[in-house]
Amino acid sequence: MSITADQQKRLSQLIANDASLDAVEAALQDWGYDSSSADESTPTGVSLLQSFLQAYGSELAPPLVQDLNAYLGNQIRNHAPVVLNPELTPSNEDPHNITSFLADGGIGRVWLAQDNQVQREVVLKQLLPAHKESHGARDRFVHEAQLTGRLQHPNIIPVYSMNWDNDESPFYTMKYIRGDTLAERIAQTHSNLADQPCIADLALLIDYFIAVCQAIAYAHEQSLIHRDLKPENIAIGEFGEVT
Repeated sequence: MSITADQQKRLSQLIANDASLDAVEAALQDWGYDSSSADESTPTGVSLLQSFLQAYGSELAPPLVQDLNAYLGNQIRNHAPVVLNPELTPSNEDPHNITSFLADGGIGRVWLAQDNQVQREVVLKQLLPAHKESHGARDRFVHEAQLTGRLQHPNIIPVYSMNWDNDESPFYTMKYIRGDTLAERIAQTHSNLADQPCIADLALLIDYFIAVCQAIAYAHEQSLIHRDLKPENIAIGEFGEVT
């Protein structure tokens, strides 16, 4: 791997805009930088950037190296260990009971589960067993949960929690939206229009589209992009939720 002038320019822009550590990490991974040499004792993004600087610092422009080191120092301070209250003893017992299978996709398997602590249905996504021995797959899976979890928008499904199962395989839980996909709503609307044209039905599809645009605009503001945006991956809830 070699660092191009365009990639150096992109890194400079990210640092100048004080982009999140997740955004910098995603850029390095997009360029094919392997995190296998990163120090597992530090947060993933910090260790990835440290190992990147060690490997390619000599190829970077000196001002960029200086800016990256300053940025890295700020991130290390921001990720200092949290002091736990010794009077609290959290339970390690997982409260989720899986009730039914929903789908497989990418490196994850999705289940419907019951959270017995707060008595609600949740979506539980786990790393596929075929990938549990892959450090790269586990890193990507955890990275996905962390990126999604920090997005706070009405049209983005919230992440509730993340944990590891008995095989040390990661999983995380999300809000369960009961309803249809946008693809199903589009097909249903156009089917109905063939029999009985209705401007209100088309206007509703436009409302859904606007809600999706607002969510994507928010994600872009956080320096994140959605790589698989399509109607099949957008949920329309029974009460009009668009996520």
